[in-house]
Amino acid sequence: MAKIIKYTELDWNHLEKENVTVGFNPKMVFERFDVIHAKIKPKETLKKHFHERGETGQEVFCFYNGGHFRLLLEDTEKEFDTPDPIYINFSNNEIHGIENLSYKTLEFQVWCSPPFKPGEVTVK
Repeated sequence: MAKIIKYTELDWNHLEKENVTVGFNPKMVFERFDVIHAKIKPKETLKKHFHERGETGQEVFCFYNGGHFRLLLEDTEKEFDTPDPIYINFSNNEIHGIENLSYKTLEFQVWCSPPFKPGEVTVK
């Protein structure tokens, strides 16, 4: 049966260590992946970090409304400024962060496989 989850049903928490606010609903956790809704305030930065999820761990950041942000990787940066959708895939242990260059909150979804577990994030 279909699961319908409304934006207003998300449980919002600010993660100080990474400097990001995430919305989560237990109905969005599945055996092999989960979905997190994330927000970065204007001119704020999701700190560089990585996840320890095992060899096949993946994250996909889904910017459905595009955005104006800088992708921060271990040794490089890339700026995006577009209204078009952008999807960015990160593999296990790949260092990544996002700097919101806009005056608007940057909202996106993160698809995590396997599902997110507390303690898997290391901030650089």
